[in-house]
Amino acid sequence: MSKDTISFINEMGEEEIFHVIEQTRFNGNSYLLTTAEDADDDEEVWLFRQAGTQGEEVCYELIEDDKEIEAVLMLFEAMLNEEE
Repeated sequence: MSKDTISFINEMGEEEIFHVIEQTRFNGNSYLLTTAEDADDDEEVWLFRQAGTQGEEVCYELIEDDKEIEAVLMLFEAMLNEEE
């Protein structure tokens, strides 16, 4: 698996692959902006927060708190607008 993708085990125990669009740190946490590997376009994004490490492997979890999602999305939008 390349550094541009992460794998995630969903609640049904199935592995899903996500492509990393951007990453950042905010309020002491590391975040990833991703899109699903099987997505037809980049309109549906998924936000992950680093949850810890297991050896050399970094573990991420989906963000579920609406306020945190909103804040992190605004940060990623600003970052992506700067790049354009």
